[in-house]
Amino acid sequence: MTQAIAQTIARGFAIRTTFRGPTNTRGSRVCATYKRSNDETLRATVEWRHELSAEQNHCRAAQALINKANDDGRAYYVEIGLGAQFVPFEMTAIGWDQENYFFIAGKP
Repeated sequence: MTQAIAQTIARGFAIRTTFRGPTNTRGSRVCATYKRSNDETLRATVEWRHELSAEQNHCRAAQALINKANDDGRAYYVEIGLGAQFVPFEMTAIGWDQENYFFIAGKP
């Protein structure tokens, strides 16, 4: 029995954020990545701010990547109906495991 996918499921792209510890030349940072295709991966990196929580630092990195994707216009959600309407993505969900945080950027 095949079940149809519910139309109310939010759609968007998945962002993975990873903590990178300090090196001899750089301080701690959080890297956000979105694998757009086999040939293209979007990335954004933010410096770790010690006054913020881990979740807040990872959110900053994810938001930096969303801003980058929205600025270049390639990651926009296309609303089909009376005509194509381009809507920038926003952060809509967060999850995590032992090593990474995960974010969904979707239609507002």
